[in-house]
Amino acid sequence: MFPGTGTGASLGTSVQIGTGWNPYTFAGIGDFNGDGNPDVIVRDDTTRILWLYPRSTTVFSTRQQIGAGW
Repeated sequence: MFPGTGTGASLGTSVQIGTGWNPYTFAGIGDFNGDGNPDVIVRDDTTRILWLYPRSTTVFSTRQQIGAGW
């Protein structure tokens, strides 16, 4: 992940956010749950399930299914 710096002109230093993302297509990165932290939405290419990976200030929480048939 390349976090934003808040300036709109550059990105921060890259941070490894996990492994095993191969079966996923990234659908979006942003604050989807309104807590002020960037979250990740992915689609499982095998099951076509849409997952939200909410992030706290430092770690990702347990994923949540937010859709199916994608």
